[in-house]
Amino acid sequence: MSADTFPAPPREVLDASPTVAPALDVEAWVSDVVLDPDGDLYNVDHAHLGTYEARLGFLWATDTLVKKGRRVLGRCQTAKPTGDTWQQLVRTEQLLRWFGDVPDFVITLDAHFVSHALRTDRPADVLALVEHELYHAAVEKDRWGAERFTQDGRPIWGVRAHDVEEFAGVVRRYGVAASAAGPLVEAADHVRQHGPEVAQATIEGICGTCRREVATA
Repeated sequence: MSADTFPAPPREVLDASPTVAPALDVEAWVSDVVLDPDGDLYNVDHAHLGTYEARLGFLWATDTLVKKGRRVLGRCQTAKPTGDTWQQLVRTEQLLRWFGDVPDFVITLDAHFVSHALRTDRPADVLALVEHELYHAAVEKDRWGAERFTQDGRPIWGVRAHDVEEFAGVVRRYGVAASAAGPLVEAADHVRQHGPEVAQATIEGICGTCRREVATA
């Protein structure tokens, strides 16, 4: 697989609105193109997903999700069933039917957004969205910053927050060194000087994972 072959949502999924359907070909594409060190778009920032053999389940969603007036294009969630015994049974059965097992993360993508972006020759928008959600898939860390594992050696997966939470005024008044925004500012400077590493992207909506974090902060 290559970077220009991102799988489009099938017509039968798009026409079955509203619905949620597994996107197994997206999982295969991400594994081969982004997570594989030999992939066209390999990103070392996601190396932990390959090292610990994270199971990613992707879903197409065809019903538009709007949060606080903005369209949600993607969402990353840990997939471990929660709730009481029956709720866990229902969720587990659903995941087994979709993926054949219970993945570590479920990433849901707006099928109509992806379809439109690919049809209008904006694949970078799709890649940016997918990688945004992948950045949320992380190993939980303890208070000292060390990765957490279960007793049998499996990583404890969790949803990672953004790298930076800072006010623009702090950076403007006191500089990068006095704020938490250093890495983001450095990345922005790199893009200004050299351009983006992959391609320019414009995302029209927001990440549901991020919006949920903001709402619960």
